[in-house]
Amino acid sequence: KFRDVEWKINEWYDKGFSPFVYIHNLDFDARKIPEVFERGNILWNQTRKIGNKYATIKCVKYTIKDSFKIVPAALSKLSKDFEVEHGKLDLWNDVQTAYPNQYKDIADFFERCDPDDEIYVRYLGYDVLSLYEVLQKVMQLAKLEVEDFVRIMSTASLSRYLMKNGYGGEQF
Repeated sequence: KFRDVEWKINEWYDKGFSPFVYIHNLDFDARKIPEVFERGNILWNQTRKIGNKYATIKCVKYTIKDSFKIVPAALSKLSKDFEVEHGKLDLWNDVQTAYPNQYKDIADFFERCDPDDEIYVRYLGYDVLSLYEVLQKVMQLAKLEVEDFVRIMSTASLSRYLMKNGYGGEQF
């Protein structure tokens, strides 16, 4: 839950760091964390959109970035493609068992469930782990340091970085 980690993000900020938080499909998931949208928290002049969807939400003490803009594929596919240890969970059977006939599909569950729902929180936990592992592998393959990776906003900017730094397709 965001409130469970926001204190740590703020602690890093207070130590002089510029924390970055990555969310895969930011527009959808940001709706579940209203703390981000508290009055005065977002620096709108530094917030960026690509294709009318948030790519970066710049907040006072941290920056939230949409990893989908960098690696535009479903996290479940990325988890398999990159062979991460903590793959994305399929919890539809759990949802049907806990809430028979209340949701038409998993997307409906995500749209309407309580952000504190136990199944949803477990699902998000695996999302966090799998996204972290995917992004680590992207940085490793592209030979990007974290300080450079946080400047990447999209697949196009990643491509420009790679071309500028002498990487061609044959290295991958």
